[in-house]
Amino acid sequence: MPKQLLLHEALIKFNRLINECSFELSKELGILDLKMRYTNCLKIIAGSKDLTYGALAKILGITKPSVTDLINNLIELGYVQKNQSSEDKRVYYIELTEKGLVFAGYEHLRNSKLIEVIKKSLTEKEIDSLSELISKINKK
Repeated sequence: MPKQLLLHEALIKFNRLINECSFELSKELGILDLKMRYTNCLKIIAGSKDLTYGALAKILGITKPSVTDLINNLIELGYVQKNQSSEDKRVYYIELTEKGLVFAGYEHLRNSKLIEVIKKSLTEKEIDSLSELISKINKK
């Protein structure tokens, strides 16, 4: 079998494994119902400090009323909360709730699941080789 086809098949299988780990974790965390726009928004909130509605609108390239709708939905789902500024009562900061913080750690948790599967499937030597190969690919 040609090398390119072997690589293609290996990547398909690896992506399937990542997707399976993601699906299983999403089920466990109860976040299967989150839409892509919500997940992107949560990632932005997780990586920001003192994020206002206006700043989020600018980052997402949408209007403030659209951000208000988005945030209200995330508040309803229990992922975010808004806190009024003590300095300017017209300003609200958007923050993650505990449930939102769990979501923010999603990628780390997914990678941990993937690592478990790899450790169960490969020997120590194979894990070392895989790590070396991935590092080599990443340098290019």
